[in-house]
Amino acid sequence: MVSGGENLDDVASVRKRPNMYVGDTGSRAGTHQLFLEVLANAVNEHLAGRCSRIDVALHRDGSATVTDDGAGISVAPDERGVPWLERVLTTLHDTTTADGHAVHLRRLAHVGLCMVSALSSQLSVEVRREGRAWRIELERGRVTVPLRAIGPARGTGTTVRFRPDETLFRCPELEAKVVAREVRQLSALLPGSTITFACEGQQYGTDLGVADLLSGARFSDRERWRPITGEARIGDAVGRVAFEWRRWTRETTVVGYCNLDPTPEGSHVEGFRRGLARALGRPDPGALFEA
Repeated sequence: MVSGGENLDDVASVRKRPNMYVGDTGSRAGTHQLFLEVLANAVNEHLAGRCSRIDVALHRDGSATVTDDGAGISVAPDERGVPWLERVLTTLHDTTTADGHAVHLRRLAHVGLCMVSALSSQLSVEVRREGRAWRIELERGRVTVPLRAIGPARGTGTTVRFRPDETLFRCPELEAKVVAREVRQLSALLPGSTITFACEGQQYGTDLGVADLLSGARFSDRERWRPITGEARIGDAVGRVAFEWRRWTRETTVVGYCNLDPTPEGSHVEGFRRGLARALGRPDPGALFEA
């Protein structure tokens, strides 16, 4: 890669201009983007039908771990003899799709694990596949302990543990409540999955549905009825909806998600507004949501 007249490899390019990849290294938004990138890798395994459980943990040393029971990133050598796992962690845009791992369907995070390894002071990955466990360790995108077999393994999957680089991020620590919110949303939006979050020794299991997302927007439990839920499928597309009525005067909130990402507007949100108005015999969807 050539940048500003300098010949830089992918890791050096990311570290030279990290804001291009995470948005902002001066706030926790950039730090959380690293977490979202790792989490997206596990979510994509679930969307591909190969993962049913994701475990997220924050540790006292400032690192985070994401574990899935998916297929596990390939450790086989590529055409140059480099293990695919090492290539994924050190080469931009060489996403895990190249080795048969899940296609990246979630759009919120799409740069790849190379960005995470380059911007982490420490990163390790353990892969379980074909009855064996493998491990590789990196510091700031450079391999410090090459890929090696560490023993037998039950099942399959990938565990990524990383610590954001304190020399690049003004706020390198992940915020527990932000991580917990993301885990909660995903648990509700991914039926058939089990997603857990642990922080400082406390375990928070999640087994939710879309209707559970409504509780975070409630001002109180007074004068509330049981949520109304529904689901529709057209081919591979699935739409799920949950809503509830409240009697007190507050601004009505409609929140949509498309491919798991929050979308304040869009045809799916407008379709819900119009469909509800039509079902209630109201000609104007806008007037329905003013009170």
